[in-house]
Amino acid sequence: MKNLIYQYWDGEIPEGALAGSANMKAYAERIGAEYLFEDNPRFCTAFCFPLNEFFGAYKPVYDDKFLEYDNVLYVDTDIFAVSGLEENIFDDLTADVGICTEPFQPTYRQRRDVNWINSENDEKWVKAVNRIVDGEFPRTDAGLLKVYNAGMVLWSNRGLRMAREKFLSYATYVTYMFGTGLPTFYAHDQNWLHANLVTQADYCEMSNDWNTIVHFYRDGKDNNLLNDPRTDSTKFVHIMLTGESRFDALALWRITNLPSSVWRYKKPPYWKEPPVYSDREKNGQSTS
Repeated sequence: MKNLIYQYWDGEIPEGALAGSANMKAYAERIGAEYLFEDNPRFCTAFCFPLNEFFGAYKPVYDDKFLEYDNVLYVDTDIFAVSGLEENIFDDLTADVGICTEPFQPTYRQRRDVNWINSENDEKWVKAVNRIVDGEFPRTDAGLLKVYNAGMVLWSNRGLRMAREKFLSYATYVTYMFGTGLPTFYAHDQNWLHANLVTQADYCEMSNDWNTIVHFYRDGKDNNLLNDPRTDSTKFVHIMLTGESRFDALALWRITNLPSSVWRYKKPPYWKEPPVYSDREKNGQSTS
């Protein structure tokens, strides 16, 4: 099988993105996959509305050069493989497209103080999508709308061809969503992908071990609390922390591999003091 891991960055590449690229390139080498990082491909500005620069993640769908591969993994540069990972993500694809959920979000979005990304608007979004395309949107055991994270998407060759042929175009989707009265968030690429997967694709929900999201959230009392769902089986860590793109490789390695108690990451928005590393950590060794 000929497999590819694809990443890109538009604009000046920050230190954190360079670290993410190096990490994923090393992982690709360990599992025998090819790796491609594109510096300023500017795919979105050439292809779609300038609303969402993240649409560059879907270049594999629309560029013929990616069709030479059996499978293509797109992964954001803020996602890191844990140290020494050799398990092959491509072996876990059981459909045309693979994606992970965001388990934390459905319940959190039920709260009334979580701004305009909430369960009420999620339900309005589903109804809006179903007015133009038919599909049954997956839900949690509690009946809440599932949320899919577009930071890690695994495409088979057939999935790439299917998406190009069947997916509602991004321009059409954005134009329609702007007329629904929903917040702009619902016109962005992640919801575009969600709508298309549910209504058009043969896709599978992959283990959240492949996209374990670490982030802060508000507790309703103006406090920032850490959600760190990593386990011993976590494989990819999605570091959605404020200022992540400015962190150096060692800081990101710590967040990926060490307990949060020794990260030395301060609450948002920025690092408050320079991190201090031991000689073992500088050599990439755990202190635990």
